[in-house]
Amino acid sequence: MSTQKRSSSFNVGLFIVCACFFMTSLDITIVNVALPVMTANLHAPLNQVIWVVNAYLLIFAALAIPAGRVGDILGQRRIFVVGLVIFTVASALCGFSQDVFVLIGSRLLQGIGSACISATSLVLLTSVVPAEKRGQALGIYGSMVALAGIAGPVVGGWIIFALGWNWVFFVNIPISLLLLVSTLVFIPGVKIARQHHFDVPGIVFGAIAIFSIAFAIIEGPTYNWGTVIGPLNIAMFLGTGVIFLVLFSVWERFQREPFLPLSFFKNWYFASMIIANTLLSFAAFALLFLLTLYFEAALGMSPLVAGLSIAPYMLAVLIASPIVGRLVDKFGGRSVLLAGLICYALSLGILVRLSGTDSNWLTFIVPLALVGVTFASTVSSVMGEALRSVSPPMMGTASGIISTTRVAGGSLGIAVATGILQGQLFGSVKIQTVNVLQQIAPDQRQAFSDYLTSLVQNNASSHTALSAQLQHLAQQIYIESFVGGLHMALLFIAALVLIGALVVFSARYSVVVKKATQASSLPTK
Repeated sequence: MSTQKRSSSFNVGLFIVCACFFMTSLDITIVNVALPVMTANLHAPLNQVIWVVNAYLLIFAALAIPAGRVGDILGQRRIFVVGLVIFTVASALCGFSQDVFVLIGSRLLQGIGSACISATSLVLLTSVVPAEKRGQALGIYGSMVALAGIAGPVVGGWIIFALGWNWVFFVNIPISLLLLVSTLVFIPGVKIARQHHFDVPGIVFGAIAIFSIAFAIIEGPTYNWGTVIGPLNIAMFLGTGVIFLVLFSVWERFQREPFLPLSFFKNWYFASMIIANTLLSFAAFALLFLLTLYFEAALGMSPLVAGLSIAPYMLAVLIASPIVGRLVDKFGGRSVLLAGLICYALSLGILVRLSGTDSNWLTFIVPLALVGVTFASTVSSVMGEALRSVSPPMMGTASGIISTTRVAGGSLGIAVATGILQGQLFGSVKIQTVNVLQQIAPDQRQAFSDYLTSLVQNNASSHTALSAQLQHLAQQIYIESFVGGLHMALLFIAALVLIGALVVFSARYSVVVKKATQASSLPTK
């Protein structure tokens, strides 16, 4: 292959892989914007419509690892193409849905397609990008999440306003078809060295375990960690997940060619990168969730202003990721990752110091840009180091693990951050209420307590039985307590990021890593 042709293949192949990853990431954020409209048009309550998002996430988390392993056995491009076909068909079904349950079923199918695309995209990236440029390519790949975060609310809002909620899904169809044809033309297939054995029970046990645990993590806060429906509760889903995880471990131990070899995790270098990836996803999802709540609930920003206030973070990730990729190519992923994790934790500390009860959007331009740059320095490096620490025959499985831990870590991050914020908020409000009630006239105490409770529950309106002065006092207590909870949650996230840095620091190159690195060039047809 000539240099010119290789360069062209690199550019087009990288664009295709990144565009597909962007599309599957966008389908999370863009649908969030459409939920209120779906609730009205489909005549369904929000607790049903929210499954349009959760069904996609759950099936994605459950099938990413199996999809990656099947890609290792049958060929990564083949599964990537199958994923694009499924995603395209499912997008059409979603757009034509007139019933909420049909839409949820179509989103499940779309999640299967996304799992196939995401689990194989990282491996395909390594086949179209020269080894010396993979850090830069992974930086671009990682920035797609940030781009989807920015584009989702904006593009989704415009599409819904101009064309209707159905077109949030219809818009995928021409794009997916174009990417499908481009994949077949420009991305080479990978030769399968030998016939592999399908460990069907292992795949089933693993998928059920991941689905059950992911359901408990994602849906736990929604059901207050209690009953889901009838006799089913969150503890039962979690217990089912653990049981099937044990069954999976026992079964895999005695298989000639297991679905996921347990020796896979004896490679501490790979395991450390997966732990770091999980903690980073935890931090990223939790941070965005907390900031959105803080800007809207505590500082009183509109959704549009809140979104624009977060934009410096997203833009910094988008701009810095390719630059960080070049540093990875030059200095090595582990060094950049370590520096990024430490600086990321420090930047979260700066955010704690600057966020207050009277802050505004100008306060956060520089600190959020700093958070974005430091986070960008971790994304591409952690994915690259994880992939190059395994041998080519297991890269699809590794890619699936990266995708699964990203979703699971992010969902857990939102759940834990919400718990910390609410716990601190409720506790602080209760203490301050007891102290303040003694200074309030007896006939105003109940109204004051009711109004403060409604603020905490985020359903407050002007309370006619309460004076304007006391309403302002209640609002101040709420905002101060909210900010205290925010600081506690952010410090907890920063501590987890530092733990991630310690884990990465403990990892050293081993013989396994060296062999995997030496074999990192995938043969192509």
